Amino acid sequence: MLTILLIFVVTIVAGLYAFWQYLLTLAPTWYASMIQNNAVSVDDFVGGPPDPASAFKACFLNYLNLGKRLARKEGYPLKTIASDKVDGLIVTSRDESNPQSRKVPSKPPVVVGTIRMGFGHHRIAYAATSWGIGGEREIWFHDFLSIESEEAQMIKDTDAMYSKGSRMASEVCISFLFS
Repeated sequence: MLTILLIFVVTIVAGLYAFWQYLLTLAPTWYASMIQNNAVSVDDFVGGPPDPASAFKACFLNYLNLGKRLARKEGYPLKTIASDKVDGLIVTSRDESNPQSRKVPSKPPVVVGTIRMGFGHHRIAYAATSWGIGGEREIWFHDFLSIESEEAQMIKDTDAMYSKGSRMASEVCISFLFS
């Protein structure tokens, strides 16, 4: 009986190892397919494509985060308005009415983008914008969540999952410490 159990366990482990090796042979192709339309090459920045295990991890995490969604090729029309909170700051928002509603400044603006996931991100972005106000260029504050879009919804969903996971982890730690 012990021999049959040992053969069964060894077969399962060997099968899982063979399946993992098969996935590793496919991962570089999946990774190349995933990044083929990227405008910026992270691989050029970090010194080349990842090893097969890292390629698999990148593809797997990308799938968990995005599912089968594809990146948009075109942007959303934006409008800019003066901030009612900070003098000299210009805030972007989605423009459904007239994509050409604002003239382009003579010098390109400095765009500070932020994702409203916790107050710290916003605070840092506002600090960066306040540093640039009054200079030669316009400062545009671009809050990704202020643009109604599928991408903004993905950020909100990710934030909700992060918050839930964070609360669950803290509850587990508290129950572990006080039990």
